[in-house]
Amino acid sequence: RAVDLYPGFGDSYFELAKYYGRKQELKTSLYYLGKAAENEPGSQQVRFAIASVEADLGSRKEESYLPELEKCAKEHGEDGASEFVIALGYVGHKEWDRAKAQCEKILKAEPHFHETGALMAVIEHETGHGEQAVVTLRTYVMNVPFALDARCLLAQYLMEEDGAKHPDALAEAGMNL
Repeated sequence: RAVDLYPGFGDSYFELAKYYGRKQELKTSLYYLGKAAENEPGSQQVRFAIASVEADLGSRKEESYLPELEKCAKEHGEDGASEFVIALGYVGHKEWDRAKAQCEKILKAEPHFHETGALMAVIEHETGHGEQAVVTLRTYVMNVPFALDARCLLAQYLMEEDGAKHPDALAEAGMNL
């Protein structure tokens, strides 16, 4: 398998995520999406899938998927990929405290799991910590500069900043678009 030969190649994991998704194997599909996010941060297909999964999980009852995802995390030694999809479930349900704790746990163990940083920025923004969200998302964009949707999100967050307190925010927003 490609993931055995090229473990850092995110497209292989993404293809496995799609394959298991078509087979209705949620736990396995989401695990491979987490691996794709870990190995190919910022790619359009991964970012789109993450947003779709957040919305999908948010429309389901937690009991219908969370125990399965927690079991997956245990099976995989609670690695960043399996923990990441649990965080997505929490974000989908707007359980910001649980999502933040989950992201902090991942970033402590794997500080270069960049998609977790992007997710943390969303959590910070949604919980009223706009300035911290800008700092966190700015770090993500510096590490993953080709993530167009993240650059647009950063521009949005910057345009929401207080112009008197952050006079260069609009100029920085323009540079990200």
